[in-house]
Amino acid sequence: MADRTSAGLFGRVFKMLAANPTDEHKKFAVELLAMRHDFDFSIYQMDADDALLTLGVAENYEEDGEIYVQLKGNL
Repeated sequence: MADRTSAGLFGRVFKMLAANPTDEHKKFAVELLAMRHDFDFSIYQMDADDALLTLGVAENYEEDGEIYVQLKGNL
């Protein structure tokens, strides 16, 4: 079962960081993403796609005519 409370909390933090996407905030976003493995939720449950894109930790990709967001590299 997904941990939607944690997903919501992570999403809020990423949105706060993206409101002022400094290099320091971008670095913290990478560190925070590494911590998510201790929780049971999917990236999409954070509802923070725009924030992840702004922070440079995610990118858009297209599949079957639909645009999706995925994390970059080893994130």
